[in-house]
Amino acid sequence: MKGIYDVKDEKLIEYAREVDRIREKFTEITFEQIPRKENKKVDTLAKMAGTMGSWKTGDVVFQVELTPHTSSPAVEHEEEDWRTDIIDYLKEGKLPDNPREVRKLKMKCSRYVMVGDVLFRTSFAGPLLRCLNYKKADYVLREVHEGCCGNHLGAYALARKVLHAGYSWPSVLHDAQELVMSCDSCQRLARLNQRPAAMMKAVTAACPFDQWGMDIVGSFPIAPAQKKFLLVAVDYFSKWVEAEPLARITENDVLKFLWKSIVCRCTGYLGG
Repeated sequence: MKGIYDVKDEKLIEYAREVDRIREKFTEITFEQIPRKENKKVDTLAKMAGTMGSWKTGDVVFQVELTPHTSSPAVEHEEEDWRTDIIDYLKEGKLPDNPREVRKLKMKCSRYVMVGDVLFRTSFAGPLLRCLNYKKADYVLREVHEGCCGNHLGAYALARKVLHAGYSWPSVLHDAQELVMSCDSCQRLARLNQRPAAMMKAVTAACPFDQWGMDIVGSFPIAPAQKKFLLVAVDYFSKWVEAEPLARITENDVLKFLWKSIVCRCTGYLGG
């Protein structure tokens, strides 16, 4: 229309002819190009008209706006959570009435900093960690644990990964443990726990066959020679087992067992 470029597209040629016909009715006309950002509504309406085909009398076009007409952004009102006292102190200097709580709050706030309206926690030799409320924290945990890039980590690895991602809240480890324990995939496909049911104890024996534990087991059904008891001795270090069936438990039988099965047999292994 300004004469800078030639019109070659067939559709644009029709538009150019129509504009030339209308221009003859004006004594003076000026063309101004509107930026695309300011022309979204008209452009959307034109595309809708181009896709509807032939027009009929009585047709109505409805335009739906996905964004609000007001220029001011919507303000999100968040509920009070663990960050409220810290933000109030850092921004406005508000303190609780209890002097003991004042001291605790000041010590806690020394690890936090405000950047604009966002609360961050300082980390040791690392970037600032953005503080989240519990609703957003649950979303971050689930996204890291089972999202598109999640690999169903354990509780400690999941908590470390969230911290490395730049987020923080007080109960991150506890929430990670609860999420892993409630995850169906983790419970079904996790490796079997091979840890012993009881805590392992350190061996106090200095060398093999140095300390023994002995006990009497029985009574059992009567075996040949009327034997129905079992005298068992176990070495604490090597778990060596010595056992002998007896018909009755007397002092002489126990001494004979100790001399024959332990003293005479096991001292040979020690070179004695």
